Amino acid sequence: MIFLDSIDIKRLLLEMARLESVDMVLDHVLSSLTSSRDTALVRVWLKDAGDICAACADQAQCPDQSQCLHLKASAGRSLAGRVKWNKTGPPAFGRFPMGLRKVGRIAASGQAIEIPDIKGDEPWIADPAWIRREGICGFAGQPLVHKNEVLGVLAVFVRRRFEAGALDLLRMVA
Repeated sequence: MIFLDSIDIKRLLLEMARLESVDMVLDHVLSSLTSSRDTALVRVWLKDAGDICAACADQAQCPDQSQCLHLKASAGRSLAGRVKWNKTGPPAFGRFPMGLRKVGRIAASGQAIEIPDIKGDEPWIADPAWIRREGICGFAGQPLVHKNEVLGVLAVFVRRRFEAGALDLLRMVA
């Protein structure tokens, strides 16, 4: 299976169950999912209190400014291999209001989004130059759900097309 071909999903799930903290689980999931050569970027956003609402570029589109998604974990590598995307500071994609863009819609609806064929010119793409430069072909986002409450979003950008079943396997991880 493309994207997950080099990932031992059973082992990943068993190891996740043994880990003792959220940070350990996030680190393990990201390192496992980015071990595939087809994975460009994996990110996890978690719901938290709005903390930069007054300075947020998306303030006008935020429904109540009480909660937003905060980037908590990031891993990936540029095609050149020199740039690692493991920073979670305040980049342009460090915060998402609930319901805004793909990630915010996943959190607000609790529904996964899979885009298996990114062309690069779709109007929803925030950085088309990055998509082209890095050869991004697909996106999958899964809500992180516990006891019927969405806690955040797991998002994966890949350089090769997802095959059938990839979204289901990511659901198990999420």
